[in-house]
Amino acid sequence: MSTVSVGGSESRQMPTFLKRVDLAKLIVFMTVFRERNVSTAALRLGVTQPAVSNCLRDLRHDFADDLFLRMQGMMKPTPKAEAIAAALLPGLEILSHAVMSFASPMWCQTLEIPCMERHGVR
Repeated sequence: MSTVSVGGSESRQMPTFLKRVDLAKLIVFMTVFRERNVSTAALRLGVTQPAVSNCLRDLRHDFADDLFLRMQGMMKPTPKAEAIAAALLPGLEILSHAVMSFASPMWCQTLEIPCMERHGVR
C-alpha cells in the first residue's frame, strides 16, 4: 500500500494495484458496454475504432476474460463484463459528480458550429 494525503487531511492507505488502474480504459469499457458497438463507442469517445479495439485487447488481458463477444453485429458482454460494469457504474458516477462539482464552467458547455450540409459537414 502507498500513503495518500488529500487536502492536508489525515493520510490514508491506497492499495498499490490502484496505481495500475487506467481510468481512461475503464471509460472505454463502459462506453462499449453501453453502446454494444466498437465503432459507435469510438465516435462517442472521439477516438478511432482501432484505439477502442486496442484498449479492449488490454482490458481482456487485465481481466483474463473476452469481455465482449461479437454476435449479430453487436458486442455482447460476457457474464464477467456484466459483473464488472455493475461494480464500476456507481463509482464512476460518484467520480464524475465529484470532478464536475469543481470543474470549470467551460467543461459543461456545448459549442455549436453552424455549417452548410452541401460541404459534407453535418
